[in-house]
Amino acid sequence: EIVMEEEDQHIMSFQCQKDSYLQTFKSKVVSCTPSKLDGIDGYEIVMEDTILFPEGGGQPDDRGKIDGIDVKRVERRGRDAIHFLCHPIEEGKVVEMNVDWIRRFDHMQQHSGQHLITAITDDMYGYKTTSWNLAIGQEHKCHIELNTKTLTHQQIQAIEDRCNECIRQHLSMTPRWLEPDSEELEDVRSRGLPDDFVGRVRVVDIEGIESNMCCGTHVKNLSDIQCVKLLHTELKKGMTLLYFITGDRVLQYLQRCTQVEKELTKLLSTGLDEHTEAVERTLKNQKQSAKVIRNQLREIAQLISFRHLHSDPLDPVAMVHKDEGDNEFMNIIASELTPHNILVFVTVGADKGCGQFLLAGDETMVNELGPQIASLLDGRGGGRKGRYQGKANKLQNRSQVEKLLRERYHFS
Repeated sequence: EIVMEEEDQHIMSFQCQKDSYLQTFKSKVVSCTPSKLDGIDGYEIVMEDTILFPEGGGQPDDRGKIDGIDVKRVERRGRDAIHFLCHPIEEGKVVEMNVDWIRRFDHMQQHSGQHLITAITDDMYGYKTTSWNLAIGQEHKCHIELNTKTLTHQQIQAIEDRCNECIRQHLSMTPRWLEPDSEELEDVRSRGLPDDFVGRVRVVDIEGIESNMCCGTHVKNLSDIQCVKLLHTELKKGMTLLYFITGDRVLQYLQRCTQVEKELTKLLSTGLDEHTEAVERTLKNQKQSAKVIRNQLREIAQLISFRHLHSDPLDPVAMVHKDEGDNEFMNIIASELTPHNILVFVTVGADKGCGQFLLAGDETMVNELGPQIASLLDGRGGGRKGRYQGKANKLQNRSQVEKLLRERYHFS
């Protein structure tokens, strides 16, 4: 039988908060209640104690197993941690719990890194952290929100350097518990307690740096953060979002950057130091080529219009398609031909796939035929003043459109 220490019975503190490095733990099932999670039937299980952290303090909840069963969600309600499982476990049974250590340690590194970044930024520049986000998934970036509109590159570098210096100093990071009325709480960084909070207050200290009221799981020593990398900032509603990653996420980020570097080196046939210049040169050439193509498309559109107007006999319906055309190409042809009472239908895009279409001519006729054409081409569109334009998914049905237009023009 698992017996809780007397003081633990009235303090809202879980085993995961006392020893965040504990990966397996045995505890007794207190209750097992049928419930639902996101529409899925399951059970809410309360343990005497837990190593699975319930969401709180900006940190997502843990994943793991209880008695070999996957834990889908962990949340705190008052003094209890509620574990959601898809299968029941007998009340009173002593079971083994296992935490998903990769997810947990990642959260420990990011959360502890956030404490350090927040403390150093405040100490160096007086900027306060008003909120933060721990993005789930090692490929994602975290951020803190600072009460400033500006943060220079020099300041960002100075903060990063100071954080990594603290990591190299192997400073300890330890939790302690204080009474809610303790005078020591006056010197503790805090954004307040939950309304349903009970028991003593948990404070996490970084040796010689700061004390912060927090319920989350943290490293024992800053050296376990490994390193801090500040990435970039974003101004949002008068506040600055400072994006960062720490620990293993830095290594994974570096791996992705290294892979991109290899691919760019191969594509650009240049070394890393010349990548930017090579890309700028490529973009400039691409812009110049696009300009030449646009001019050529204009000339082609004008030539097509000229040839149609000088055909004998003059066809009252103009059917034009060009794979490489664009919106301007379609409108030039419409502008050239509609003044001569010609019903114009132009399409651009894949010959037997998706693209765009334009119907132009007599306003009454266009308003009547536009929706029918959109239906034939499995697309949608709209228009006014004698033009109906839209997107199509089946340009291969152009022959059906031509049949419709000629029949309608014949009976007009």
